Amino acid sequence: MEGIIDKLKQWWAKGLAKSIKFVFLLLLANALPVFIILMSLPRMTEVLFVWTINPVINALLVGVMYFNALLLIGIGLLQTSWGRVRIIMVVITLFSILATVLTFFYLKPFLAHPWFHLTYWLSMYLVLFFAAPYVFLTQEKNMADGCLSKFR
Repeated sequence: MEGIIDKLKQWWAKGLAKSIKFVFLLLLANALPVFIILMSLPRMTEVLFVWTINPVINALLVGVMYFNALLLIGIGLLQTSWGRVRIIMVVITLFSILATVLTFFYLKPFLAHPWFHLTYWLSMYLVLFFAAPYVFLTQEKNMADGCLSKFR
């Protein structure tokens, strides 16, 4: 167990900025449970998910969408530089903004479920709503500053 913890500490300390890893891990914490629920129990979204998805094929399609998010996260977590995760962060940033905004536009399906479903959903996406664009813009500024310093 100590070996795993040491490897995680090394991974956290090296490579990508911690803020990028934070965004990836936050999206992972959201996408993994959603993927598992939608792909294994697509007929139970009325009870287990934040809104009811019908027909079942739609739940499976949303599950596939979250699988794509998991693939992006997995690819991103294996990278070591901003340049290699930049496009992934663009996708995550746009997704987090749109998912949060659309939740407020289409709030009715969420309100038909227990309050803690919406609380979980909104807390995840509100953090991503602010964190993903902030991390993206900060990393882009750092990259631009680094490029400009070469010319000074």
